[in-house]
Amino acid sequence: MDTERIQHLLTEAQSSLSVFQKTQAETSRADALEKVTSLARALEKPKDAILKLSYTPSVCMALKVAIDLGVFPILAKATSPVSAEELATVKSADPLLVGQ
Repeated sequence: MDTERIQHLLTEAQSSLSVFQKTQAETSRADALEKVTSLARALEKPKDAILKLSYTPSVCMALKVAIDLGVFPILAKATSPVSAEELATVKSADPLLVGQ
């Protein structure tokens, strides 16, 4: 790990975050996000990246199931927490599986 590079990225991230805090501009937010992401990637070890990639398919499949079950419109309209049982009844799904 190149500590000089990490220090440089940290300084850039702090500067970008400071600009965003002052301006609240979308371009400043995007720039700060880019700088923070670069810092996080510089700190990542290969094992971290591999673990992150290994969970990506699971997240994608969970999102597909949630879309197929119509979970997001229900949650968007809800004014209080919605249980897995309530979400499952909409599509006659198994509450245990919906909760997972």
